[in-house]
Amino acid sequence: MRGPRTPTLPPERLLTVYLAGLLISSCSSTPEFGAADGDVLGALVDARAASDAAPVTVPHRDGAVTDAGQDASEALADATVIDASIADGAIASQPQRLLYLADQNIDGVVELFVSSTDGATTASYQVNEPLAIGTDVLDFSTNGSGTMVLYAATTLEPAGATELFVANIGSVDTDGTPPGNPIRIHDDLPTQTGLASMGVIHAEWVPATDQIVFTAALQSAAQSELYLSTLGPTGWAAPLRLSGGLLQDLTVTDFAIAPDGASVLFRASQGAGTVHELYWIDLDSATPALAAKVSGPLANDNGDVAAREVGSAGYDWAADSSQFYYVADQNAVNTKELFVVRFSAGSPQEGIRVNGEVSWEGVDHVRWSPNSRWLAYVAREGLEFGTGLLLVDTLLPTLATGQLVGGSLYPEGSFMTNPPLWAPDSSGIAFHATQLETGGQTTELFHVGTSGLVPTAALRINGALSSGGRVPAGGSREQTMAWAPDSSYLVYLSEEAIANRLELFAGRSGSGGFEAPIRLSGPQSFAANQVTSNLTPISADASKVLFRSNKSIGVDELFVVEMSTSPPSPFAKVNAPLTLGGQVVFTAVEDRSFQWSPSGELVAYMADQEHASVVELFVVLVSNLQHSVLASAPLVSGGDILKFEWVR
Repeated sequence: MRGPRTPTLPPERLLTVYLAGLLISSCSSTPEFGAADGDVLGALVDARAASDAAPVTVPHRDGAVTDAGQDASEALADATVIDASIADGAIASQPQRLLYLADQNIDGVVELFVSSTDGATTASYQVNEPLAIGTDVLDFSTNGSGTMVLYAATTLEPAGATELFVANIGSVDTDGTPPGNPIRIHDDLPTQTGLASMGVIHAEWVPATDQIVFTAALQSAAQSELYLSTLGPTGWAAPLRLSGGLLQDLTVTDFAIAPDGASVLFRASQGAGTVHELYWIDLDSATPALAAKVSGPLANDNGDVAAREVGSAGYDWAADSSQFYYVADQNAVNTKELFVVRFSAGSPQEGIRVNGEVSWEGVDHVRWSPNSRWLAYVAREGLEFGTGLLLVDTLLPTLATGQLVGGSLYPEGSFMTNPPLWAPDSSGIAFHATQLETGGQTTELFHVGTSGLVPTAALRINGALSSGGRVPAGGSREQTMAWAPDSSYLVYLSEEAIANRLELFAGRSGSGGFEAPIRLSGPQSFAANQVTSNLTPISADASKVLFRSNKSIGVDELFVVEMSTSPPSPFAKVNAPLTLGGQVVFTAVEDRSFQWSPSGELVAYMADQEHASVVELFVVLVSNLQHSVLASAPLVSGGDILKFEWVR
């Protein structure tokens, strides 16, 4: 089968589970596993001890294999241990874990697995209980300490509905310690004649707690409500309905948990209505109180609070949880405007409109700065043509309307279609602007500094473009640029050298703006060669950048550039040699098909490296490039890796 696949389920059944990425205080240390009293996740799989299990025979890039010990089908319930046979014996300082989705056991049945690897040896276990044909694990998320994993799986009864499970993965290691049994955190889903059950729609870990907030149809098969599940001393408590007590037919569509975990916003409509309003509920109490509506009266009772979407969130919290914004056509129908809500004595106050007079459907692409000071948005505000970037300083005691900082970049006007991107230290914001001109469009990359009392003027980051060239902006749900974690440089895709040929550039930031950009991907060997993904992961210490290109032998491979030198060192190939017809995989919007490990010592990537049209998961040591170890267990015929994440 060619490339990663999405499980064959209707779109409304696909669950998106976001990684919270914050510590869970009561799980800050790795728990002891076993059937001892107090093990709230239950007895472990005592038959899965991997220390005595013989490794599975797996071919590797250099032709070396492990000793044959058992048939692959016999190892599915056990840890699959794989030896990379790396000549110089290089290994990571300590094993690091990955979770991945794959139809590893049965073609077409996607399940969840966890691996532990040091770059030379990998041990892999199945996390979920074995699934039947016609069901799948859809997505997963770990808690902040990496001790538990939350995952969603479909059921046969009710057909196609989604259920939510938690499993313990805290001590999975190459020593053969298996993961804990998964536990479903809610009761059986309701069934109603003539209605397809919705099941669980969306779920997230609450930061700094052993709690999960999720939307699900647990009372009625067709009505989604908001719930809170809590891990207590005797296990997971029955879910608490957070959206109850308001209106009996309130249907919740989406939600946003405050970064401090103390409260949650959610968007809901009455019954099957299309008018959505915004509600807030305090979680920081033994029994959460009734939710309060925080959006104002909507225009003609027919307005709407915008949805919380990946590309353009209709509402979101500031990073310090002190305030939030929402977008709604509250004053005029079909005109989305921006409102900021502050707190007084622990309660949200009336929203304050922070945009001026807007046209062309109102505001879009709203983004908080990481320091919670600035609120950026895109709108046609104060412009005769096009749209511009505006900033609101929320530190002011009295909120003022946004200041135009990215408009009139071209005499003919400019247009912005994708979200801006804040520097991690909030020192500035980068954005694309497209010139409005007869006969064509020219998109370029700009930066506005925000370290001072007022924003700076917008300055161009990219260099001179080739004739017909551009700096592609991507779509509303993807980025073609990335900041270094320390905000010292910005990498971006551009056609600065040759039109219609994407290459990777970096602009280093300084006190006086950006230095002249540097091409990281090097000269292209052939006319068709270019960078072939918008994904450019940067290591946590900002020293290295990954990118995918077909520059080497005309097939898509993975490369790394060392950024700690000036100028950056020439790129080097990361992946091991590919089989004929193989490639390093990239699966489009917001893809994470190649990633740095948390320590920065390892790179994991998806590729049909050893078998054509079979996508597997590989890990390579940065200190030993082009020598990879298979990080996933052998796949059944027709199987593929669909997704993976490092456990942080």
